[in-house]
Amino acid sequence: MQESIKRGKVLEGQMVISGGPGTGKTTILIQRINFLISDTVKEYRVDLSPKDINELRNRDRSWIFFSPSELLKEYLMNLLAKEMLSPDDDRVTVWKQKKGNLFREMSL
Repeated sequence: MQESIKRGKVLEGQMVISGGPGTGKTTILIQRINFLISDTVKEYRVDLSPKDINELRNRDRSWIFFSPSELLKEYLMNLLAKEMLSPDDDRVTVWKQKKGNLFREMSL
């Protein structure tokens, strides 16, 4: 099931991953990010255009983790760094601190 989540819905809308504590949600999300920005995605989805590939690899827009707390944010930053995903405060952020700006940016 995790492989289908990792490789599913490439540029085909949103995906919701839910589950209880310890079920692997964070792990599969990190694996998915690695898959989507890797060359492997081109082998899996040969129909992707160069524009699609650029969209997936656009660091400013391709992924963001929202954390409910500063403690979980630090944990996520460490996990992402171990996977060489170069996390920073723009990529991993606390929801409460970011939501006001995000709502304004998206006119919500």
